[in-house]
Parts: sequence; C-alpha cells; structure tokens
Amino acid sequence: MIRKVIIVISLIILLISSYNIGSYIYDSISNKKLYKETVSKYETLSKDNDKNNSDIGTNPFKKINENMVGWIEVPNTNIDYPIVKGKDNFHYLYHNIEDEKSIHGSIFMDYRNKNWDDKNTIIYGHHMKDGTMFKELTKYKNKDFFDNNDSFYIDTGSGKIEYKILSVNVFKGDSNYIRTNFNSSEEFLDYIGYIKKESLFHRDLELKTDEDIITLSTCSYEFDDARTVVYGIKK
Repeated sequence: MIRKVIIVISLIILLISSYNIGSYIYDSISNKKLYKETVSKYETLSKDNDKNNSDIGTNPFKKINENMVGWIEVPNTNIDYPIVKGKDNFHYLYHNIEDEKSIHGSIFMDYRNKNWDDKNTIIYGHHMKDGTMFKELTKYKNKDFFDNNDSFYIDTGSGKIEYKILSVNVFKGDSNYIRTNFNSSEEFLDYIGYIKKESLFHRDLELKTDEDIITLSTCSYEFDDARTVVYGIKK
C-alpha cells in the first residue's frame, strides 16, 4: 500500500514538473518570436521617422504599443528590447508588451519616473535562464567585459541617447538604489559617491550636477533578494 502511494505521489510530482518545464519552454519560444516581430516594427518605425525627417508625435512608439516609452540596446549582449511603463512595478513583471501573461514579463520603466525627466530613471527586467531579457547585464560582473564595453543606448522617441557605464553593483532589492529624485545637487553627488564605493567595478567619469543617470536592474543570486545593477550617465 505504501509503495503504491509513493508511486502515485512520484507520478504527480513528475506531471507537475513536466507541465512547468513545458510551460517555460512554450513561453520562451513565444517570447522570442514576439520580440523578433517587435524589433522589425521598431526598425520600420525608425526608418520611416528618418525618411520623413519630422516629429511623428510626442510618443512615436504608440504606433507599436500604447505603453511603450523607449527602446534599449546594449552592445555585445542580446539586450535589444522595447521599454514599457505601467501604473505600478508589478504588472509588467508578469505580462509581455502585448499585455499577455508571460513568465518573461517585459523590460519596463519604474512607474514613478516621468518619461526620462528624472535624475535617476530606473529600468527593470527579468534574469531569465534562457538568456533573454536582462540576464546578460550579469556580463558586466566580469572585469574584462566591463572594461571593454562602456556604453548602452536608449531611444526615447525623440532621439537615441548614449549612456556611459559608470558602475556595476550588487544590491539588496529593498535598498536605497531605487531612488528616482534627490532634494539637492549635494544629495545627488553623495548618491553617486555611494554607488562607486559599493560597486564591483566603476569608472572615474566626470559627472555634472545637471546630468542624469539610468539604472538597469535585474535579479541576481549572490544572496536572497539580490539585484545586479548597472548605472549609466547620459552623455
């Protein structure tokens, strides 16, 4: 009797595991297909905008998706994605840009940010085992990669902006790294000093008080609730 119970329990565990693995594989394939199609739409939109040489609206990305606010490209990684923004920081953890439920979620801007106008704009993305989304931010924890890759690019809809990479850090998820604004220039510069002090690696870039930064954040596994964080300075 006990043997039969063990067999039944083992079969149930096997079925659940198989379902979970199958769901992940399906979501991974669907996710890659979706973003391949979105890249094509973005390239067409960019070409049309260049050809017309005119402003096509306050948010041209709405032609692709209503909640899309930008596009991020990180050289020598597979990070080449649309950026969306929701009403909170939870929805796009579990929904793709078509608003469909997805394990992979989306690359999304912190809901507190005002579309690139803050001192610190925060962008989140999952660390996926299939290598997609923001997983390859972890490459910056390799010193050689950090030293040889110093920029990423964000298209805000009104032009592509280059960001010079300031540092790579590992923080706890609820730490102070997710600040979006500061009460004074001194407070902002103190924050930059804190980033450098706590970094794995950093560059001694000159930072003016009127310059903005971008924070790219993904899950990490050095300790519970860890985050790999890459900082960039707008240039």
